[in-house]
Amino acid sequence: MIAAAGSNTSVTIYDISSGDIVATLEGHTGMTCHVGFSLCGTLLACGSDDGSIVVWDCETWTRMQTFRGHTAIVLSVSFSRDGDKILSTSDDGTVRVWSLVTNMEELKIAPGSINSGCERFNNSDDTIVVTYDRMIKIYDAHTGELKRSLADHTSQLGCMDCSQDGSMLVSGSSDCKVVLWDVASGSVLRELLGHTSVVFQVCFNADASRIVSSSWDETARIWDVSTGECLLTLRHLSGVLSCCFSEDGSKVV
Repeated sequence: MIAAAGSNTSVTIYDISSGDIVATLEGHTGMTCHVGFSLCGTLLACGSDDGSIVVWDCETWTRMQTFRGHTAIVLSVSFSRDGDKILSTSDDGTVRVWSLVTNMEELKIAPGSINSGCERFNNSDDTIVVTYDRMIKIYDAHTGELKRSLADHTSQLGCMDCSQDGSMLVSGSSDCKVVLWDVASGSVLRELLGHTSVVFQVCFNADASRIVSSSWDETARIWDVSTGECLLTLRHLSGVLSCCFSEDGSKVV
């Protein structure tokens, strides 16, 4: 399934094989902005410019929960790996953790200006990673304490992803660079150079051996993590706003 948001107050679900519309999900009063599936694929969350987050069951497409607390547009949403929590960022300058078990807000962090769509739980759900201006900030997911700040980019960050084992981060920026980080030390493992315009999205494959990046330079590029070599350049007719690997790593969307 593919979930599409951003054109109105609803979320449209498409069958990836046929392209047919499977469901249209209602629940927001404002424009839908960002969607995310749980790791097991049974839940879908969506943030809106009405400040709310709505969660749907992916088998019945019924609305399960609505979280309210953000006072501005919700920029991004993602699930913890165990599926019990949702992490969200907002233009109100806060990062929030919501419990699907208690239906309550569990944590609020206020780092200030937050870049759109850049937050993640790490592999063990004990760390939150957020982009802030030119930096990546790593927080304790239980206390909200700042653990580390990573800085290498010379322009505002626009995207970030974590490897599944939590050992690496990759980030992209309007400085045209893709940067690979070691989480434990906070050091730069390598800079992946080749894009000639802003990098919109970066993504690891399942075993973190490859990275795909997309850019306004009309290309998506696949990189070898161990060497930093660009293995393949996929050319488009306009800027490429997003990219990801299929679950088995054999395809790029």
